[in-house]
Amino acid sequence: MPTLESDAVKKKILQLRWQCRRGMLEIDIILSRYLSESYEKSSLIEQAIFESLLTENDQQLFLWFTGREEVWPKYVDLVRKLRK
Repeated sequence: MPTLESDAVKKKILQLRWQCRRGMLEIDIILSRYLSESYEKSSLIEQAIFESLLTENDQQLFLWFTGREEVWPKYVDLVRKLRK
């Protein structure tokens, strides 16, 4: 029987999955892969950083993911992880 906690986690994951959908397919794939493979295993701090990263625009994410622009300090470790 599902618990309130598991329902809340499922709801949050669904919301994040929607936020991972982007206008650029490449970014969509990178973010969605992290969400499905690493998010739940990550620390609460890394989860919060990922959620914050989702608020950034596609063009900025593209520049960071391709190394064309220096990544903001709070995202450096996560972006490095996402690039792998």
